Amino acid sequence: MAFAEIKRAEFIVTRACTGRCGHCSEAAVSGYGGGIDAKAASRAVRSSAGRYAVKSVMTFGGEPLLYPDAVCEIHEAARACGVEARQLITNGFFSRDAAEIERTAARLCAAGVK
Repeated sequence: MAFAEIKRAEFIVTRACTGRCGHCSEAAVSGYGGGIDAKAASRAVRSSAGRYAVKSVMTFGGEPLLYPDAVCEIHEAARACGVEARQLITNGFFSRDAAEIERTAARLCAAGVK
């Protein structure tokens, strides 16, 4: 079986969300909790990037920053594999704790999120 070349990987980190945006398909399932298996996702990034010319990795959800460890692990794997475009879609509201917000922002920068 032949496979198309994989150039982009997208990961839904969670369907849980802090927002209620009318345009978003996740708003209807905002009560759903649980997040992605970060180890499996980062293995998928490494495997795909090792086999194909992956140019972009994106994380989104729901609100992916409800699971910052998973987001960072996925993007760290992408950075380590030389994936140039590392993107995150977020509404930016995942905590009210200023110190946690600052730590998460620093971790995202270190993970290479652009």
